Amino acid sequence: MTDRNYLKDIEAYRAKQEPEIVWDSPLAIGDLLRRKPQPRRELVRNRIQLGRGGLVTGLGGSSKTRFLYHLGIGAAVERLPWDWEIATPGKSLLVLTEDTQADVHDVLYAMVSGLRLSDAQMDQVAASLHVYPLAGRDLKLLARDERGALAKTPNYHTLEEKILQIGGVVFVAIDPALSVTEGDELDQNDQRTLGKLADDLAVRTGATCLIASHATKGSQHTEELASHNSRGGGAITDAVRMEYALRTMTATEALRAGITDLAERKRYLQVCATKGNHLPPAAYAPIWLRRGDFGVLSAADLEFSDSNEPDTKDMQAFDILREIAATTSPKLADWRAQCVAAGLIPDGEFKRQEKAMQRIIKRLSDAGLVERGFARGVYQPVTEQ
Repeated sequence: MTDRNYLKDIEAYRAKQEPEIVWDSPLAIGDLLRRKPQPRRELVRNRIQLGRGGLVTGLGGSSKTRFLYHLGIGAAVERLPWDWEIATPGKSLLVLTEDTQADVHDVLYAMVSGLRLSDAQMDQVAASLHVYPLAGRDLKLLARDERGALAKTPNYHTLEEKILQIGGVVFVAIDPALSVTEGDELDQNDQRTLGKLADDLAVRTGATCLIASHATKGSQHTEELASHNSRGGGAITDAVRMEYALRTMTATEALRAGITDLAERKRYLQVCATKGNHLPPAAYAPIWLRRGDFGVLSAADLEFSDSNEPDTKDMQAFDILREIAATTSPKLADWRAQCVAAGLIPDGEFKRQEKAMQRIIKRLSDAGLVERGFARGVYQPVTEQ
């Protein structure tokens, strides 16, 4: 559809609308003061409000799209692979303007494998998830009218109708937001209109509507993310009810977590609520997620330390090393296995065990308690002089 046709459709739509009279129907405040409010409806308990619009920001490669996929699948199977509780399960609609059908197929197949969904759960996802891959199509939900102002297009109104027609939709994602508007990324009014579109769609359909936006480059290097992370006109944040920022792990954070491998560091990302009109204080604490081999996100097992001093578990691991060294040359694999058996390192994925062991070794080495042996993969207690 050409821009000229957009303008004709916008004007035709407006011509059919009757002026809305709102000033004759104020709220009955007396009744509200005497009646306890209904519990606030949520998509994710104490995290994401139902029926309001929000923003997901992050640099390219920060898993914004995958995060949205997780919410859609989670709403279908009633769980997420990290410590967030789905409060209102239901159907989801994903508008993916940069993805092809092949892209969606690749992601969904990988996620089903990575999440280890049962056949019954796959059936739930198939019945609940409505995905629109729109790469190669110029679909706008906001276009400029003859006065140059942004206005909702017929595509917006048919999207709203489709959500209501499907019924039971609790989550809508638009990724990325900038591709569905003719607005200027640097114009505050245009960005506010874009944010308001997400909130309007949410209020009118009852579903949570999250739109994805690219973040400023500076957000990657800050240790404490704040609100208004969206690149360009930050007014988009003002128009929504919630904002979540995503970023990958920094080199400093990796050092504190004992991660020395660059490829492993790139697997970790932080998710942080930077705005939430009705969020409890605890919801603002950031969480760490890890990207698995299929790109599936899961809760990360990380321990950050601001001190290199060995702790109680480190010293217990040191005692194990000394016991092994009393009879043989201690191999790292044997030492690690005994630390796992003693509960000093969590049992589970090998990479996580390896990282936990590296953290123990670093603190013991920095304290001058252990050193590398003559053979590769061998550590030994430092002999007291």
